[in-house]
Amino acid sequence: ANGKGRDTEALDDACAWACAFVVASKQFLRGLREISAAEVAGILSEEDRVRVENARHPPLYCVSMCRRALMKAFGSEKGESTSEAVRGESISRVLNSHLDYLILNEAALERLRSTKLPMIYVIHLRTFLCGYCLSMPFVFVSQWQWGTIIAVASVSFALLGIEGAATECEIPFLPDHANHLRMDQYVGACILSISSILAWDERMQSEPASLGARTANMSSASLEEL
Repeated sequence: ANGKGRDTEALDDACAWACAFVVASKQFLRGLREISAAEVAGILSEEDRVRVENARHPPLYCVSMCRRALMKAFGSEKGESTSEAVRGESISRVLNSHLDYLILNEAALERLRSTKLPMIYVIHLRTFLCGYCLSMPFVFVSQWQWGTIIAVASVSFALLGIEGAATECEIPFLPDHANHLRMDQYVGACILSISSILAWDERMQSEPASLGARTANMSSASLEEL
């Protein structure tokens, strides 16, 4: 929310870096460093985009820049009243707590990407499955005869399919896997949400009288009417 005397340019920067954080997190989780210029068009300048790409941890860099913009927007200014300074500090703390929440969730996804199944577990499981499937024909051929082929094929498909599905979903961030998370859609939804909030704030600033009257009417309504 934009208050009186607040740096609107810094607020715009904070929103832009919040959008950049989403894009940078998507690329970082996929193990990519490049950020498409078209994906951040109208959000970051070319220089800022290159800085994000060259950062050691692009999502953290975006959050740091967002914090800096919030500090500039809501920090106490010379000649500012005490009430305005306290209000700005309160808003800054709330917004920074939201940024902390974003970092915690991004870190959880990083742990998911970095934590793979132990190699000994994978080797043992695959060896057992292959040995079991290869031994089935010799065990059941005397009972099932030609039906052994269909039975072994069905059981092998089921067991090896489960193992393949587990491997497919172990790191669910790659763009060329059909069963992985739709990160591009998530990024688009986040940017759209930020844009909607900004549009609502702009409408609230341009029509304060009508919104204020509507709020007053709602607050004066009785519980029976609601």
